[in-house]
Amino acid sequence: MPVDLSKAHPDRRRVNRDAAAGVRQDGMYSREIEMKRNRGEISCAECRRLKIKCDKQIPCQSCQRRGCASLCPNGSLATGQGTRFVIAATEHLHRRIARMSDRIRQLEDALALLYATTSKEPHPLLCEKAVINVDSETADDKLHESEDEGAGEVTRALGTLSVSDHGFSRFFGSTGGSDLLLLDNDEAAGSPSQKTETSDSSKGSHLPPQLQRFSYAFPFTPMGPIKDTMALIRTYLPPWEQAVTMAESYLETATWVFRSVTRHQLVNEMLPAIYGKQLAYAPDDYSGPHDLALLFSIFALGSVLDVSLPTGTAEAEGEHYNQLALAALCLQPVLEKPSLVTIQTLHIASIYNAMLGNDVSGGESSMEFTWSLVNLAAHLAQTIGLHRDPAQWETNPKIVQRRRMVFWDLVIADSWHSLSTGRPPAFNRDFIDCRFPQAVDVPTTLDPGDSGSLHVWVFRFSFEGVAEIIARTLTAVPPRYSTIKDLDRRIREFAPPAQALDALRGGPGVDPRSLPLSASMLLFQLSNIQDIILLSLHRNFFVQALIEEPDDPIRSQYAPSFLATVRASKNILQSVQDQLQIQRVIVCRFWTIWTYTFTSAVVFAFIATRGPRSSLANEAMIELDRGCALIGEAAKDNRRAAKALVILKRMREKARRAITAARSSPSHTQTDTRMWGVKQEEIDDEFTVFAGRTKV
Repeated sequence: MPVDLSKAHPDRRRVNRDAAAGVRQDGMYSREIEMKRNRGEISCAECRRLKIKCDKQIPCQSCQRRGCASLCPNGSLATGQGTRFVIAATEHLHRRIARMSDRIRQLEDALALLYATTSKEPHPLLCEKAVINVDSETADDKLHESEDEGAGEVTRALGTLSVSDHGFSRFFGSTGGSDLLLLDNDEAAGSPSQKTETSDSSKGSHLPPQLQRFSYAFPFTPMGPIKDTMALIRTYLPPWEQAVTMAESYLETATWVFRSVTRHQLVNEMLPAIYGKQLAYAPDDYSGPHDLALLFSIFALGSVLDVSLPTGTAEAEGEHYNQLALAALCLQPVLEKPSLVTIQTLHIASIYNAMLGNDVSGGESSMEFTWSLVNLAAHLAQTIGLHRDPAQWETNPKIVQRRRMVFWDLVIADSWHSLSTGRPPAFNRDFIDCRFPQAVDVPTTLDPGDSGSLHVWVFRFSFEGVAEIIARTLTAVPPRYSTIKDLDRRIREFAPPAQALDALRGGPGVDPRSLPLSASMLLFQLSNIQDIILLSLHRNFFVQALIEEPDDPIRSQYAPSFLATVRASKNILQSVQDQLQIQRVIVCRFWTIWTYTFTSAVVFAFIATRGPRSSLANEAMIELDRGCALIGEAAKDNRRAAKALVILKRMREKARRAITAARSSPSHTQTDTRMWGVKQEEIDDEFTVFAGRTKV
């Protein structure tokens, strides 16, 4: 007889439900389920909620695809509409956060500029968190699209190409406006004392014609007796005590920013080997002509940066040793037989030339020759494989460390020169796998440097920050304005390690004047390095904002770039003023400091000249006067600053005439600067050059 299920089924079903309810109320059962999920024995909680297949991995593939891997295996989203596809929601939130961050930064910049006109202290709200209302995603997307469409004319700026009557040409890209302004005023002479020092410097070497022939033939090797010439060059080596003094001067005043030659290589290897001093160990072979050239280049830079020497004496000694370095370089073919020492010599020679020039250029600081030396060193570095990590074939930690240090120091020079001239870099990041060097001179392992150290951060900033801006803004395809704002955010977030900065400052309450020169200058460099990058990034759009809304640039669609440029320029002038009081001599002799000081002052000159009715005009004149005062102080000891001072004084006079005429004019709608005593074409021409607009 068949079983009657109609009676048994309801009872059994009720018993099972009651039993299950009792079990679920038991905490032991819940913990057991969690343990099984942790061991991957059963499906994760989120897959069970969605009733989908789980591979029982931690995290499972399903949770990873949906963007909730952090919940796996025991967590789950709340049940409701839209929780099946989490990734789309997170991307939306990230976009909205980015837009909110941009808006907050714009408001902070505007508030800081407005409050600075009434108080020297920062506004209290700049240190507190703020909550803002964000428009809908559709409206913001339309705003970004309109910005990108309007930015076409600005981002398509090709730069300036100058062609002389004899066919000599020179190109500066969209970020090379400052160097081009200085180049266009080569006829502007410095102070009378500088002219005298230049003349003395050009007469300081007194080398025989045989050595001058080799020096002027760089980078080629002329016909002549190589051995006799090298023997003659060695006779010009200074006494041992003087050599040690110049080497120590170089290590103290230059290695905080130029790191390719370390103390161990210079003091423990090169000097004893070339001077024949007794060593406790066998050094590398420093008997070649390029080894001698490297030592003379260090002597040249060490003399120029010697704070104990008067400027005229330092320049004369520096030019003497620079000529000897170039002559020694030409004794061995530079292009055919390069070595690691050759790369080091070319890099240091580029630094010296950027500061003082040489006899061939009439003592003029030629940035073109510096650019050529850096590019030559970069191409030869690829010839000897510096861009590939040496630990893959080299087992000596000292050689691995030296090759890494020379390469990354050259990458820094290549990136910054590319940014300042608007020209493409020599190194392609896709072909580089060389790892960062360690912070010690003599490492004992092949390990790379600590990524969290300040030492490595400087290399990373040039490689991931400066080089990224170059790759996305100086290409043939113009960038979108949204790209500019994205790069701005990335640079601001690329901050130096806080603990390393605190250690460099020596702790709380330490007087900055008591810090060693290298630590003081490194802190100064890090204090404005982000502002310098932002100044180059936003320069074109700053000019466009002034063109569109000269009386109120904040109303322009490029107001973020205008505010970022003004704030960065003000920070740079303030940091230079502070550091000039601490390390006056060394600050005055470094040319890069005054290039960016000049750029910052030009920003305020344009604000006052182009928008004399603007609410920022008076504040701009104050900052312009401060920039002129700073560069005027440096012009006593720096030729590049002397040249910049002539240009700034002319711009300041135009700005004063424009503001005076604007105040006396009854019309508040007149924007023709001819009514202000300044020709429109003069301003437009300087604007075009500074902004890197297309011009021949």
